[in-house]
Amino acid sequence: AAVRARFTAGRATLAAAGIDSSPAARAQRSGDEHYRWANDYQRVGVACPFLDDEACSIYADRPAICREFVVTSPPEYCLAPAPETVRRVPLAGSVSRALFAVDTDLEGHGRLMLIDCLDWVAAHPAPPARPGPAVVQAVFATLSAMS
Repeated sequence: AAVRARFTAGRATLAAAGIDSSPAARAQRSGDEHYRWANDYQRVGVACPFLDDEACSIYADRPAICREFVVTSPPEYCLAPAPETVRRVPLAGSVSRALFAVDTDLEGHGRLMLIDCLDWVAAHPAPPARPGPAVVQAVFATLSAMS
């Protein structure tokens, strides 16, 4: 219930700030527009709904993008991230980018922000069209092509 309440509060905060994080809105943005939108989203300061007492409550099961966001810069820079302040640890590959490349549109709905995931799952209860093993094989093939 507490996690669901944080999702609801985060969506309300974004809506009050006029920020539409829905997949449909995200799919319509160009690269530059998306970068500006991402900065606006970050400035609103909606914390991850899985953050509990400053710790990740789903750490063992966290999304790929979270696993890849490894930084060495001070935490306060993450409040307004910029290439000149946030120092990321370079990784050999990006599973999240491979996932996006493999399944870019989530059956026509665009990429999701974490804050929208519960609503999306509730609206799309059917199992995905592509079975998990096929996605994993495609991700590994994409990662191989990226290196």
